Amino acid sequence: MGIGEELLDEAAARWGDPQHNRQGFHMSPNHPQWDAAWQRMAAEGVNDGLPDPYTATCPRSGEGWQYMGSYIMPSGNVHEFRHRHHPAVNRRVITRVFIPAR
Repeated sequence: MGIGEELLDEAAARWGDPQHNRQGFHMSPNHPQWDAAWQRMAAEGVNDGLPDPYTATCPRSGEGWQYMGSYIMPSGNVHEFRHRHHPAVNRRVITRVFIPAR
């Protein structure tokens, strides 16, 4: 099992989709969950104390947060973000945020 599959299993267990019944999609900035997803990502603990948690720009590499994609779960949507060299931990970080269905 690759790291991607392990992360999907973790998300499935966390948000209630043990059968992996999901459909992937890519949000555009005008998607209704765009702002909420970025706000939840910025509120992740790894961003605590950073001047701009929405970008978390690394002074060494210039890297910042990137939106990678989303998938639909029975109870809402999961949005994935990646930072190639997060300044708080000096390594790659992948985080997923959940926005419940309304």
